[in-house]
Amino acid sequence: MYLVALPPTRRDSKVYRLVDALVDAKERGVDVQVALDRNIAWTEDNNLGFWNSAGKNEKAYRYLREKGVKAYFDDEAVFTHAKALVADQKTVILGSTNWSEAALTRNVEANVLIRSKAFAEEILKGFETLKLYAPEIGNSETVVVPLAFLNSKQLLGRMVAAHDDRSFDTYLFLLKVLGKKGEGKEEIAGYEALKELLGIRGENEWNNGRAVRRVLKRLQDNYGLVTLSYKRGEEPVVSLKAIEDRTGPGLASGAQVVEIPVTYWEWGWNKELSFPGRVMYVLGTMYSSASRTAPTWFRSGDDLVKRHGFARMFLQDGFMDLRRHNLVEVRPDRLKPGNYSGRKANRYAPNPLYDPRELKRRFTELKERYGKKKVQKAAGYASLVYEDSDVEAVERLILLEEEFGAEVVQRAARVVGKMHGSNPKKTVGYLIATIQGIGTREGRKVPLPSRN
Repeated sequence: MYLVALPPTRRDSKVYRLVDALVDAKERGVDVQVALDRNIAWTEDNNLGFWNSAGKNEKAYRYLREKGVKAYFDDEAVFTHAKALVADQKTVILGSTNWSEAALTRNVEANVLIRSKAFAEEILKGFETLKLYAPEIGNSETVVVPLAFLNSKQLLGRMVAAHDDRSFDTYLFLLKVLGKKGEGKEEIAGYEALKELLGIRGENEWNNGRAVRRVLKRLQDNYGLVTLSYKRGEEPVVSLKAIEDRTGPGLASGAQVVEIPVTYWEWGWNKELSFPGRVMYVLGTMYSSASRTAPTWFRSGDDLVKRHGFARMFLQDGFMDLRRHNLVEVRPDRLKPGNYSGRKANRYAPNPLYDPRELKRRFTELKERYGKKKVQKAAGYASLVYEDSDVEAVERLILLEEEFGAEVVQRAARVVGKMHGSNPKKTVGYLIATIQGIGTREGRKVPLPSRN
């Protein structure tokens, strides 16, 4: 396959469904092998005998290898431009379609399905001539957060109740900075790093330092998470303290920590997300890692409120923030109308972190292609189903408005907008289907504008 473009923000995309079908086949005992193009960016450097990988298939390669699928890259000096699939040495699907959202939802593509053992053998012979290699996957660096902290109403619970987001952020940051050094090891925390973390930017440096020390003292005096010492004019010296294990039985399958990727800080999610969003991201990571159906997990709102001592509104705000940033997919239980008393717990499927700068770049490209007003308008419609950070969804809504007209899209948006947030139909897929349904029934198609 020339391109398998796993989207950074949509775990339920068609591309993921195809890739997961390969994983499912492997788990059923099928011998699955995948050859991916290295996506070389041909530049002037090639005259010197060097090639730069564009890395478009890196995420798919990592995902497949981590799931145990035999995935490979081709030789760097060759384009593997084929898009072909062979099943059971007798069925072949090939054509122009890459595994990308654009190819699977918008582009004009042509593909054929051929059932022929002889033809399948020819394709497989070509596969065997490829020079393939499988580079090692390095473990992503993570920061360990004690479950005893996350599950304690006296620690995380008190921080949330007191709206003490600075203590929460500082403690996670100290785990990142000091965690590898072990409990009890003293280290200079660094005023500059902590001021940057906490957004302290006053002109009076002494007051800035005092603001940092206040947070550190709360971690020491109110929560007992650190020990602190400092002298006037010097950097604070901090050491982490052990926490009494208060985790519930069966909560983490014996594990005592949850691992948060370093990209949480490197990509600025500690500032991008709201306080409820940050807390629910970390807790969601904990529940996901402990789930028998990982990465999907489920807990009722009542259970989460009781276990952590949070207000229900805090939980709702946190999940809403994660949904709007495409960091979690929420799947409410489907019920017959009026049968809400029998609703089961929501199912949560976390999406991997992504670089928000990449998302902003893609939206910039979208504005250059369609214009700022169209993008903002479509993002407003997408926000009704919590998908305003989904580039593919926003572009699809732009194209639907061009196809059926603004009035049809507005009517569909009103229908979906009236739905309760827990309604399982309140999704971008249902919004799109509603637009298409109204437009098709009423014959409201309009000529598509020409674009160069």
